[in-house]
Amino acid sequence: PEEGRVTIGGLDIRDLGQRDVRGTFAIAGQNAYLFGSTIRANLSLARPSATDDELWDVLRRARLADWVLSLPDGLETLVGEEGTQLSGGQRQRLTFARALLSDAPVLLLDEPTAHLDPETADALVRDVFAAADGRSVLLITHRPEGLELADEVVALDRGSRLQTSASTA
Repeated sequence: PEEGRVTIGGLDIRDLGQRDVRGTFAIAGQNAYLFGSTIRANLSLARPSATDDELWDVLRRARLADWVLSLPDGLETLVGEEGTQLSGGQRQRLTFARALLSDAPVLLLDEPTAHLDPETADALVRDVFAAADGRSVLLITHRPEGLELADEVVALDRGSRLQTSASTA
């Protein structure tokens, strides 16, 4: 930081190793990368030791389980390089499921509903907050879905704060 300090768990990030800082965040961005491998392999990047039950749990919470169950190869289905065999919404939800599987204490969601219809987007954001299990959620979005669930909403315009409001939830 140019001014002040950024802390994680009360510790200044300048005193932490890069691995510790990165391990604090699980990121699901609108352009998150999927490898040309299976659904299982793409999920397992977040936690290689995850069991099948844990994989199915995050797929349910990301609203992908029914779709994956319908595939002939299930978790072993190839997603194509960069997820080209999936729709935009499926790619988005798979990266969200991967973030949920992570043990990171902060879920950073960058436009997690960008490729979803409003009804699915609203359900997904509600699932995110419900699934956070004591983790912090940083939701970066241009859309209104889920803002009422946030403890605080900060509106920015060209890097300047327009307003800050507390949630009514």
